Amino acid sequence: MGFIKAAPQLIGIGLDEATAIVVQKDTFQVVGKSYVVVYDYNTITNNPSAPFFFLSEGQKYDLKSRKVIQAPRKAGAAEEE
Repeated sequence: MGFIKAAPQLIGIGLDEATAIVVQKDTFQVVGKSYVVVYDYNTITNNPSAPFFFLSEGQKYDLKSRKVIQAPRKAGAAEEE
């Protein structure tokens, strides 16, 4: 956490067991059974009580704008047409 504070242009990404991210250009998507933790200095300064957040399978994150861009799909949810 101290390193990210010292270099706020970087994003810390923690991967749990059996979980990965697939990076394509400026976006990554979570794949696997558990969670990915994102630690961003901008998150700390906007909400010091919650300096990081969790993403689950199927969620996408925009590395350029530093925002979640897709909520996870729920199992059995009907597809939108």
